[in-house]
Amino acid sequence: MSQSKLNPLSMYKKERRTLRSELEKAFRVVYGSGDILTTHGKQVYCSNLFMKLCQTSLSLLSLCPDPDDKDFQFSRIDLSSTAALSRVVMDTFVAWFHFGFEECSEDEFRTRQLLLFWRDFRVRAKVFAPFENGGVDEYSDFHSADLKMRLGENEFWMSLPEKTRDHLLRKNNTLHSPDEVLTRAGFDAEECRAIYAYFSAHTHCDSVAFMRVGENDRGQGFSNDADLSGLVWCLGTSTPFLSFATKKTNEFFKDALSRANKVKGFNPFDIRIPPRPWAGISFDDL
Repeated sequence: MSQSKLNPLSMYKKERRTLRSELEKAFRVVYGSGDILTTHGKQVYCSNLFMKLCQTSLSLLSLCPDPDDKDFQFSRIDLSSTAALSRVVMDTFVAWFHFGFEECSEDEFRTRQLLLFWRDFRVRAKVFAPFENGGVDEYSDFHSADLKMRLGENEFWMSLPEKTRDHLLRKNNTLHSPDEVLTRAGFDAEECRAIYAYFSAHTHCDSVAFMRVGENDRGQGFSNDADLSGLVWCLGTSTPFLSFATKKTNEFFKDALSRANKVKGFNPFDIRIPPRPWAGISFDDL
């Protein structure tokens, strides 16, 4: 995630090229891990969240015009939109690692999953309650009681301090915070938090996003050093997360990349994909 001393355009070319190369590999892994009968919830989360990570990274790439295009200087760039997508890449990576990849006991995985269900019902109730005349609240209360009962039967959950359990339920939190997940994945959580704050300032149109529009041509839609430097941060931050997840998802699905590479006519950037020869095989039989 560190910046080099190259000029912004040179850095932009390098980072965009790197992300595109990683995406080609990533979508091969997506293809190679598809149409497999799963035998555990973690496999579903790993596959679905990795797909979301790839799709968001591809959307990020699509907002970064090709610097080799002869009309690149007339291309429009939007730092706020790329920053927003880069935030989603980071969020999705955290979810992928926590629910779909990290090794843990079966009881702990079940706790993570039940807390995810808890968060889903509680947050949905809060978001939709104004539009449902209380209906969603009743629906949520029913499931909340059921989830509390199921958590109470989980040895890992009951081994946590009561204060911790109350806090997780009250705040609708996941078992581990994003900082904890990033650290467990081997990333610098403090650095990631700082970059995330920069992306958020642009996403939510804080003063950083508009107070200097026009200064050094920034924020007006066309190529300039200031906005290109911002895109470099977006690309350079997102690529390591995608690269890590691609490598680990490939391993998790037992060399999905090799399976994809054996299929003739597969283009990772074409949504029209050929049938998978392994369709219907069980994960355990890979």
